[in-house]
Amino acid sequence: VVVDGNQVQDFELEPFACTLLVDDDTGDTYETYYAGALDAAGVDYELWSVASSGSPTASDLSDFDRVIWFTGDDSSTTLTTDEQSALTTYLNSGGKLFVSGQDIGYDIGTTAFYTNYLHAIYDSDDTNNYTLTGLDYLSGVDLTISGGDGAGNQSWPSDISPTGGASAVLDYPSPHLYGGVAYQNSTYGVVYFSFGFEGINNQADRTDVMSRTLAWLGGCQCNPVSILDVTAELSGCTAT
Repeated sequence: VVVDGNQVQDFELEPFACTLLVDDDTGDTYETYYAGALDAAGVDYELWSVASSGSPTASDLSDFDRVIWFTGDDSSTTLTTDEQSALTTYLNSGGKLFVSGQDIGYDIGTTAFYTNYLHAIYDSDDTNNYTLTGLDYLSGVDLTISGGDGAGNQSWPSDISPTGGASAVLDYPSPHLYGGVAYQNSTYGVVYFSFGFEGINNQADRTDVMSRTLAWLGGCQCNPVSILDVTAELSGCTAT
């Protein structure tokens, strides 16, 4: 029997999605707006439905460099105590979080998590205003969060202000305060929108805002991996 020791086998590894999309909209279908933006931006992700799978634990979140979490129209269980605890552990371990929802401040605006991890001060429940101008990494962006092909669900877009070293990234027209804040330190990064991203009224702007936000948060660095002298690139990400 002759054994050829120089066999070559070509194979392809599935990309590992380092971004988790947490659908926490109490059974609505707003995930389509986030998924559409991620797909258009070329970002691989996994979808977690709280309605069907329960809230992700800190262990679940730890498998991902970045988490996108949205709460839709919910106004009473946006980020529960257990979810805040899981996200606190995730962020303290180096995570990156983009969270969006029109009633998060209304629901948990007095909590330590809201102040110390979302780095926001809750101002008012309903600005009754549907245009925002980008600041900081969103400079040059002008958004409308009603009409168009958006979700059309922004009944209570809130305004907030940054705290604890955060920066404002979306500005309502005066006299309202801000619609988005961003914060990074040497451990974690957070972007928080006090309205629903799903309300942005066109696909191009949703994709642009998603791309800029994930690029600013960073994470998801793809490195070559060697398995038995076979090198493969795991490319489930776009930002580093």
